[in-house]
Amino acid sequence: SHGVPIIKFEREIIDMDRKDTIDAKFSVIVAIDFGTAATGYAYAWTNLKPKEINANRPWIDEPYVKTPTSVLLGSDLSVKAFGKEARNMFMNLSDDERESHHLFERFKMALFTNSNTSKEVLVKSVNSDTSLPVLDLVSKTLQHIRDCALQEINKGSTNDIAIDRIFWVVTVPAIWDIAARKSMIDAAIAAGITKDGKSNFSLSLEPECASLACCNTLNLEMPTGTKYMVIDAGGGTIDITCHQVLRYNYLKEVVAASGGPWGATYVNKMFQDFMRDLCKDLKDMDGNSYDYDAFSMTPEHLAMMDHFEVAKRVIKMDDPDTAFKLINLGAIQSDCGRNLQEAITKWNSDHGTNFGFSKGHIKISNLDMRRLFFQPLFDKIKDHVDQLLLRKELEGCKFIFLVGGFAQCDLLQRFVEKSFDASIRVCIPARPGFSILCGAVYYGFDPASISSRIAPVTLGVNKAARFINGVHDPNK
Repeated sequence: SHGVPIIKFEREIIDMDRKDTIDAKFSVIVAIDFGTAATGYAYAWTNLKPKEINANRPWIDEPYVKTPTSVLLGSDLSVKAFGKEARNMFMNLSDDERESHHLFERFKMALFTNSNTSKEVLVKSVNSDTSLPVLDLVSKTLQHIRDCALQEINKGSTNDIAIDRIFWVVTVPAIWDIAARKSMIDAAIAAGITKDGKSNFSLSLEPECASLACCNTLNLEMPTGTKYMVIDAGGGTIDITCHQVLRYNYLKEVVAASGGPWGATYVNKMFQDFMRDLCKDLKDMDGNSYDYDAFSMTPEHLAMMDHFEVAKRVIKMDDPDTAFKLINLGAIQSDCGRNLQEAITKWNSDHGTNFGFSKGHIKISNLDMRRLFFQPLFDKIKDHVDQLLLRKELEGCKFIFLVGGFAQCDLLQRFVEKSFDASIRVCIPARPGFSILCGAVYYGFDPASISSRIAPVTLGVNKAARFINGVHDPNK
């Protein structure tokens, strides 16, 4: 280790002995962490020593550095707002205005789906039947982020910085294949970030970025030969990389990157599945079947999910099992009256839960919250990590670094701390959601810092000599 860097909420100072490999023509490194649930950017001037990494100051909403991946488009399909501002603007629109605006959320993983099908994948608006090709939506969003980053960067410079003097790094999940990564490059080109996807641009794997940040910001002894695992718990995915420290803090991948769609939105999906099941036989006060799909396109549904998001973030392992979280179902109650209370009572009887209902709010005990919405996710993570730790390449693994926005969840932290071999120390940065951004900027300074990777696929060629009768055995 080269000493503990100064860490602040909006910036991080890193001073390394190893020389940077970034081309001297670049004045700024800009990293974009385009996430399923939240997005952020960070940047650093290449001429400053030590390096000072600044996060997206206008988007910071303590304790979260990033902003929700929500984009609001107008009737002409131009970006009207992004992030938390987009959600707030949408909620404040009149009914007439809402019909001409289109809110899109959590669409990043559709880019992965798009790369694995011959058909163009469309993303449906939250509030309407309007759909857009995912590549168009991602490129519009990247262009808006680019403009926000440029505006902030130029405020700190006496001259406007030209695009070709900025080196851009965009992070992608480690589980994405080559086709999905190519789709992100195409989106960056369409957004005007880079002309060719090469000269001033690079993709970087999210857990590798986290690995670089952890190696250089945590107060740990990491001698040459140390093996460790990084669990990047994001909004859409859990990405896992396994590295070994080489000389001069270069890193070697010892097991191919892996993971699955087990990020924080998996918990939201479990809650959504519960709500759909709860409402499938629900009748409104006129005796008609309740249309949950129509409800899911309303601002009231967004408000309900915001309530759940707050409950998801504040729940702690040490909270009493009987304590409960309140989720606002007032909009459903106004349509269904006492039928909603009866549906909850029936659900409790069928599933052994103890949900309550009072003044338009469903009351979910911490025990039910953990068991129904978190535990299925935790089981998948544990099974996968257990299998990795059994591999010979990870024998002697010393650390597990838990990073990413979802790593701020107390339940996940406590689960990881207690689930694996006691000889493996679990380390969590003070700002786990900032690790990917910091590491991505650092990667921009020195792309050679990951010195070797495990090939995700291998190619082979099979050839045979032409058969010659009388020379070759006809039975072969």
